[in-house]
Amino acid sequence: MCRSLVLAVAISSGCWLASCSTKINMYTIPVREIDFPGYSGSLVCTPILGSSYDLMLFNMVDTASILIYHPMSTEYYYSVYDINTGEMKGNLCRRGNGPGEFQSVAGWNDIREGSMTMLNPITRYCYEMDISRSMVEGYLVYSRSSLIALDPNERHFPHPLYVIEDELVAYYSTAKVDVPYFAVYDLADGKKQKDYSIFKPLPTSGRSLQPAKTNVFMNTQVINADRSKICVAMARDPQINIIEALTGAGYGVRFRNVAEKKQGGEFYFRDVATDGKYIYALYIGGKMEDAVKSYLCVFDWDGVLKCSIELDRCYYQNRICGNRMFLSSNFMEDRTLYTLDLNCIKKIFDEKKKI
Repeated sequence: MCRSLVLAVAISSGCWLASCSTKINMYTIPVREIDFPGYSGSLVCTPILGSSYDLMLFNMVDTASILIYHPMSTEYYYSVYDINTGEMKGNLCRRGNGPGEFQSVAGWNDIREGSMTMLNPITRYCYEMDISRSMVEGYLVYSRSSLIALDPNERHFPHPLYVIEDELVAYYSTAKVDVPYFAVYDLADGKKQKDYSIFKPLPTSGRSLQPAKTNVFMNTQVINADRSKICVAMARDPQINIIEALTGAGYGVRFRNVAEKKQGGEFYFRDVATDGKYIYALYIGGKMEDAVKSYLCVFDWDGVLKCSIELDRCYYQNRICGNRMFLSSNFMEDRTLYTLDLNCIKKIFDEKKKI
């Protein structure tokens, strides 16, 4: 079997630009418009962990352990904590130039069965890192590594990364590229097999939109259970895009009435998570500095909206592990991790089906 790596770069279209009053179609994929139906119910999340560290970027190792990214640390890029006691379990990805050390990192989003996909962009090696053994040993322990032929014209690094059997999907979205794109690499020899994009370039005639490019293309992503599809939720557009991970074929699902009301860019998809069966898109319905609540839109992987739920406060990130959703609030003001039982969401969904 061919071992391949996919690097992803994305572009957005069909959105209202915050810096421009003109509606521009930026997507290369077809888009289906739906009306936002209102809220099916409301839920209160439970605080489980207060900490002295921030939750700017986090992921769940398992239902009892949280991975925290430390961009300002001089020793390690990541630490793992027990969510019940707050005690640190260990560190990952030591900074440095020696064997098993990292001058820079890309990855951390793809964690499954105790393994995390990591890329060292300087050495160009991609690893499937054993989290527990790496913490115990104090250095990098991995089950597989591949030397990747990164694009020499792209001076920034891919993120996120997904392993799909013998393939890796990585996402590029920086100011250095005209449009974000996906690139597919063969893990056996590290060579790029193909690349694709779901977005069109921004127009260059008339008033320049280039300064707004990074914000326009901002999005969050998640991969489904069989690792065949990626959901791209746009942070400046009330739209999610569901695409085939290796080809980019797919479609967008757009809230028509929200787009009309929020044309100033006040509809923010903050994050997106999945339990394998459903997509949980987290958004706030106003400017971040003004928002006091957030909402979950629950889709299936065919893009059908199942329900929408109002949450008790403004949450910025959501992750799913086991049968629980983990959420963080404003990491500058509230360093608390919250949790929500997915059965509560499914109960609302079941009640909606009875109506």
